[in-house]
Amino acid sequence: MRITWVHIGVAVLIAGTGGFMAADWVEPDPVPVTPESGAAKSLEPAPSTIAASAPQAILRQPPETAEDPLATLRGQLTAEQRAREKLENDVAQLARELADLRSAMASDNAAEEALASAGASRPNATDSVTTLTAAGFSPGRAEQIKKRLDKFALDRLSLWDTATREGWLNSDRYREQLNQIAGDEQSFRSDLGDDDYDRMLYALGESNRVMVQEVMLGSTSAGAGIQPGDLILSYDGARIYKYEDLRSATVQGTSGELVPVTIQRGEQVEIHYVPRGPLGVRLDATRVLP
Repeated sequence: MRITWVHIGVAVLIAGTGGFMAADWVEPDPVPVTPESGAAKSLEPAPSTIAASAPQAILRQPPETAEDPLATLRGQLTAEQRAREKLENDVAQLARELADLRSAMASDNAAEEALASAGASRPNATDSVTTLTAAGFSPGRAEQIKKRLDKFALDRLSLWDTATREGWLNSDRYREQLNQIAGDEQSFRSDLGDDDYDRMLYALGESNRVMVQEVMLGSTSAGAGIQPGDLILSYDGARIYKYEDLRSATVQGTSGELVPVTIQRGEQVEIHYVPRGPLGVRLDATRVLP
Protein backbone atom coordinates (compact mmCIF):
# COMPACT_ATOMS: atom_id res chain seq x y z
CA MET A 1 0.00 0.00 0.00
CA ARG A 2 1.37 3.39 -0.97
CA ILE A 3 1.18 6.15 1.62
CA THR A 4 0.48 9.58 0.18
CA TRP A 5 0.37 13.14 1.61
CA VAL A 6 -3.40 12.89 1.72
CA HIS A 7 -3.27 9.92 4.01
CA ILE A 8 -0.81 11.65 6.30
CA GLY A 9 -2.87 14.88 6.42
CA VAL A 10 -6.08 13.07 7.24
CA ALA A 11 -4.41 11.11 9.99
CA VAL A 12 -2.97 14.24 11.57
CA LEU A 13 -6.27 16.06 11.49
CA ILE A 14 -8.15 13.17 13.01
CA ALA A 15 -5.57 12.73 15.76
CA GLY A 16 -5.29 16.41 16.60
CA THR A 17 -8.87 17.59 16.37
CA GLY A 18 -10.86 14.61 17.52
CA GLY A 19 -12.81 13.97 14.30
CA PHE A 20 -12.96 17.24 12.31
CA MET A 21 -13.43 16.65 8.63
CA ALA A 22 -10.61 17.72 6.31
CA ALA A 23 -11.68 19.25 3.05
CA ASP A 24 -10.22 20.55 -0.19
CA TRP A 25 -7.03 18.53 0.14
CA VAL A 26 -5.26 18.18 -3.17
CA GLU A 27 -3.08 15.16 -3.56
CA PRO A 28 0.32 16.17 -4.79
CA ASP A 29 2.10 14.29 -7.47
CA PRO A 30 3.89 11.22 -6.18
CA VAL A 31 7.55 11.51 -5.61
CA PRO A 32 9.28 9.73 -8.45
CA VAL A 33 11.67 6.89 -7.76
CA THR A 34 14.74 6.77 -9.91
CA PRO A 35 17.04 3.88 -10.43
CA GLU A 36 19.95 5.98 -9.29
CA SER A 37 18.54 6.60 -5.86
CA GLY A 38 16.57 3.39 -5.56
CA ALA A 39 14.21 5.17 -3.16
CA ALA A 40 11.98 8.21 -2.92
CA LYS A 41 13.60 11.57 -2.35
CA SER A 42 13.62 12.70 1.21
CA LEU A 43 10.50 14.51 2.28
CA GLU A 44 12.47 16.91 4.48
CA PRO A 45 13.49 20.20 2.96
CA ALA A 46 17.10 20.82 2.14
CA PRO A 47 19.31 22.25 4.86
CA SER A 48 19.87 25.36 2.77
CA THR A 49 16.11 25.90 2.63
CA ILE A 50 15.85 25.65 6.41
CA ALA A 51 18.66 28.05 6.84
CA ALA A 52 17.05 30.48 4.45
CA SER A 53 13.61 30.29 6.04
CA ALA A 54 14.73 30.37 9.66
CA PRO A 55 14.43 33.76 11.35
CA GLN A 56 17.70 35.64 11.34
CA ALA A 57 19.06 36.97 14.65
CA ILE A 58 19.86 40.62 14.11
CA LEU A 59 22.34 42.23 16.50
CA ARG A 60 21.09 45.75 17.18
CA GLN A 61 23.17 48.39 18.92
CA PRO A 62 21.29 50.27 21.67
CA PRO A 63 20.40 53.74 20.41
CA GLU A 64 22.56 56.56 21.67
CA THR A 65 20.90 58.66 24.32
CA ALA A 66 19.70 61.78 22.53
CA GLU A 67 20.17 65.11 24.34
CA ASP A 68 16.88 66.60 25.50
CA PRO A 69 16.33 69.80 23.45
CA LEU A 70 14.17 71.28 26.21
CA ALA A 71 16.89 70.74 28.80
CA THR A 72 19.40 72.37 26.46
CA LEU A 73 17.19 75.41 26.02
CA ARG A 74 16.66 75.66 29.76
CA GLY A 75 20.40 75.61 30.35
CA GLN A 76 20.96 78.30 27.76
CA LEU A 77 18.18 80.43 29.25
CA THR A 78 19.63 80.09 32.76
CA ALA A 79 23.08 81.10 31.50
CA GLU A 80 21.63 84.11 29.69
CA GLN A 81 19.67 85.17 32.79
CA ARG A 82 22.80 84.99 34.92
CA ALA A 83 24.75 86.97 32.34
CA ARG A 84 21.98 89.59 32.23
CA GLU A 85 21.91 89.85 36.04
CA LYS A 86 25.66 90.32 36.11
CA LEU A 87 25.43 92.98 33.40
CA GLU A 88 22.65 94.79 35.28
CA ASN A 89 24.72 94.73 38.47
CA ASP A 90 27.74 96.08 36.60
CA VAL A 91 25.65 98.86 35.05
CA ALA A 92 24.16 99.76 38.44
CA GLN A 93 27.63 99.87 39.99
CA LEU A 94 28.90 102.10 37.19
CA ALA A 95 25.88 104.37 37.63
CA ARG A 96 26.60 104.69 41.36
CA GLU A 97 30.25 105.46 40.72
CA LEU A 98 29.29 108.03 38.07
CA ALA A 99 26.82 109.67 40.46
CA ASP A 100 29.49 109.81 43.18
CA LEU A 101 31.96 111.30 40.73
CA ARG A 102 29.48 113.91 39.56
CA SER A 103 28.62 114.78 43.15
CA ALA A 104 32.28 115.14 44.04
CA MET A 105 32.93 117.27 40.97
CA ALA A 106 29.93 119.44 41.78
CA SER A 107 31.20 119.93 45.33
CA ASP A 108 34.68 120.78 44.10
CA ASN A 109 33.34 123.20 41.50
CA ALA A 110 31.07 124.80 44.07
CA ALA A 111 34.01 125.22 46.42
CA GLU A 112 36.11 126.80 43.69
CA GLU A 113 33.26 129.10 42.65
CA ALA A 114 32.67 130.08 46.24
CA LEU A 115 36.35 130.81 46.63
CA ALA A 116 36.38 132.93 43.49
CA SER A 117 33.24 134.81 44.47
CA ALA A 118 34.52 135.33 47.97
CA GLY A 119 37.71 136.75 46.60
CA ALA A 120 35.75 139.08 44.34
CA SER A 121 33.37 140.25 47.06
CA ARG A 122 35.86 140.62 49.84
CA PRO A 123 37.65 143.90 50.38
CA ASN A 124 41.17 144.02 49.00
CA ALA A 125 44.16 143.08 51.12
CA THR A 126 44.72 146.59 52.39
CA ASP A 127 41.07 147.12 53.35
CA SER A 128 40.06 143.72 54.85
CA VAL A 129 41.65 144.45 58.23
CA THR A 130 39.97 147.86 58.27
CA THR A 131 36.63 146.26 57.35
CA LEU A 132 36.89 143.70 60.12
CA THR A 133 37.91 146.40 62.58
CA ALA A 134 34.87 148.42 61.55
CA ALA A 135 32.73 145.32 62.20
CA GLY A 136 33.85 145.33 65.83
CA PHE A 137 37.01 143.20 65.80
CA SER A 138 40.16 144.54 67.41
CA PRO A 139 42.97 145.39 64.95
CA GLY A 140 45.13 142.54 66.25
CA ARG A 141 42.33 139.99 65.91
CA ALA A 142 41.34 141.33 62.53
CA GLU A 143 44.93 140.79 61.37
CA GLN A 144 44.91 137.20 62.67
CA ILE A 145 41.61 136.48 60.90
CA LYS A 146 43.01 137.80 57.64
CA LYS A 147 46.12 135.63 57.90
CA ARG A 148 44.08 132.48 58.54
CA LEU A 149 41.69 133.18 55.70
CA ASP A 150 44.50 133.92 53.28
CA LYS A 151 46.24 130.68 54.25
CA PHE A 152 43.12 128.62 53.55
CA ALA A 153 42.69 130.30 50.17
CA LEU A 154 46.34 129.73 49.24
CA ASP A 155 46.15 126.08 50.34
CA ARG A 156 43.13 125.49 48.09
CA LEU A 157 44.76 127.22 45.13
CA SER A 158 48.00 125.30 45.61
CA LEU A 159 46.14 121.99 45.88
CA TRP A 160 44.15 122.69 42.73
CA ASP A 161 47.27 123.70 40.80
CA THR A 162 49.29 120.65 41.88
CA ALA A 163 46.46 118.21 41.22
CA THR A 164 45.81 119.70 37.79
CA ARG A 165 49.48 119.54 36.77
CA GLU A 166 49.97 115.98 38.03
CA GLY A 167 46.66 114.66 36.73
CA TRP A 168 44.86 113.69 39.95
CA LEU A 169 42.27 116.48 40.11
CA ASN A 170 38.90 115.23 41.43
CA SER A 171 40.52 111.99 42.54
CA ASP A 172 40.25 110.42 46.00
CA ARG A 173 43.62 111.90 46.84
CA TYR A 174 42.42 115.37 45.84
CA ARG A 175 39.20 115.09 47.86
CA GLU A 176 41.09 113.79 50.88
CA GLN A 177 43.43 116.79 50.92
CA LEU A 178 40.51 119.13 50.26
CA ASN A 179 38.75 117.68 53.30
CA GLN A 180 41.85 118.33 55.39
CA ILE A 181 41.69 122.01 54.46
CA ALA A 182 37.98 122.04 55.27
CA GLY A 183 38.80 120.52 58.66
CA ASP A 184 41.29 123.30 59.35
CA GLU A 185 38.62 125.85 58.41
CA GLN A 186 36.16 124.19 60.79
CA SER A 187 38.71 124.42 63.60
CA PHE A 188 39.19 128.09 62.82
CA ARG A 189 35.43 128.60 62.98
CA SER A 190 35.27 126.88 66.37
CA ASP A 191 38.12 129.02 67.68
CA LEU A 192 36.39 132.15 66.44
CA GLY A 193 32.98 131.29 67.91
CA ASP A 194 29.56 131.31 66.24
CA ASP A 195 28.72 134.98 66.76
CA ASP A 196 32.09 136.31 65.59
CA TYR A 197 32.11 133.89 62.66
CA ASP A 198 28.67 135.18 61.64
CA ARG A 199 29.84 138.76 61.95
CA MET A 200 33.01 138.05 59.97
CA LEU A 201 31.07 136.47 57.07
CA TYR A 202 28.73 139.44 56.80
CA ALA A 203 31.52 142.00 57.11
CA LEU A 204 33.52 140.33 54.33
CA GLY A 205 30.52 140.22 51.98
CA GLU A 206 29.90 136.48 52.18
CA SER A 207 26.54 134.76 52.61
CA ASN A 208 25.76 133.89 56.22
CA ARG A 209 22.25 132.40 55.93
CA VAL A 210 20.42 129.75 53.94
CA MET A 211 16.89 130.54 52.87
CA VAL A 212 14.22 128.00 51.87
CA GLN A 213 13.42 128.65 48.24
CA GLU A 214 11.03 125.73 47.71
CA VAL A 215 9.55 122.91 49.81
CA MET A 216 9.16 119.53 48.10
CA LEU A 217 5.77 117.87 48.33
CA GLY A 218 5.72 114.95 50.75
CA SER A 219 9.02 115.97 52.38
CA THR A 220 9.71 116.13 56.11
CA SER A 221 9.85 119.92 55.84
CA ALA A 222 6.35 120.03 54.37
CA GLY A 223 5.10 117.86 57.22
CA ALA A 224 6.80 120.08 59.81
CA GLY A 225 5.33 123.30 58.41
CA ILE A 226 8.52 124.82 57.01
CA GLN A 227 7.71 127.33 54.27
CA PRO A 228 9.48 129.09 51.39
CA GLY A 229 11.22 132.24 52.62
CA ASP A 230 12.13 130.72 56.00
CA LEU A 231 15.74 131.22 57.13
CA ILE A 232 17.26 128.09 58.70
CA LEU A 233 19.23 129.25 61.72
CA SER A 234 20.18 125.94 63.31
CA TYR A 235 19.71 122.18 62.97
CA ASP A 236 19.79 120.09 66.16
CA GLY A 237 21.61 122.94 67.90
CA ALA A 238 24.29 123.40 65.19
CA ARG A 239 24.35 126.88 63.68
CA ILE A 240 23.72 126.98 59.94
CA TYR A 241 25.44 129.60 57.80
CA LYS A 242 25.88 127.78 54.50
CA TYR A 243 24.38 124.88 52.64
CA GLU A 244 27.38 122.71 53.54
CA ASP A 245 26.62 123.24 57.24
CA LEU A 246 23.09 121.91 56.83
CA ARG A 247 24.15 118.95 54.73
CA SER A 248 26.77 117.98 57.31
CA ALA A 249 24.28 118.30 60.20
CA THR A 250 21.57 116.13 58.62
CA VAL A 251 23.87 113.09 58.31
CA GLN A 252 24.97 113.16 61.94
CA GLY A 253 23.35 111.09 64.68
CA THR A 254 20.66 108.44 64.14
CA SER A 255 18.54 108.58 61.02
CA GLY A 256 14.88 109.23 61.74
CA GLU A 257 15.27 110.62 65.27
CA LEU A 258 13.37 113.84 65.94
CA VAL A 259 15.60 116.91 66.00
CA PRO A 260 14.78 120.62 66.40
CA VAL A 261 15.15 122.99 63.46
CA THR A 262 15.21 126.69 64.31
CA ILE A 263 13.90 128.94 61.56
CA GLN A 264 13.32 132.65 61.22
CA ARG A 265 10.11 133.72 59.49
CA GLY A 266 10.07 137.47 59.13
CA GLU A 267 10.78 138.82 62.61
CA GLN A 268 9.60 135.65 64.34
CA VAL A 269 11.84 132.75 65.38
CA GLU A 270 10.21 129.30 65.50
CA ILE A 271 11.32 125.77 66.34
CA HIS A 272 10.06 122.83 64.27
CA TYR A 273 10.81 119.15 64.83
CA VAL A 274 11.70 116.90 61.92
CA PRO A 275 13.09 113.37 61.55
CA ARG A 276 16.85 113.52 61.09
CA GLY A 277 17.69 113.24 57.43
CA PRO A 278 17.15 115.21 54.22
CA LEU A 279 14.74 118.12 54.67
CA GLY A 280 13.48 118.02 51.12
CA VAL A 281 13.93 121.72 50.40
CA ARG A 282 15.70 123.82 47.78
CA LEU A 283 17.88 126.47 49.35
CA ASP A 284 19.32 129.80 48.39
CA ALA A 285 22.28 131.61 49.98
CA THR A 286 21.71 135.09 51.34
CA ARG A 287 23.20 137.73 53.63
CA VAL A 288 21.51 138.95 56.80
CA LEU A 289 22.85 141.50 59.25
CA PRO A 290 23.70 139.60 62.46
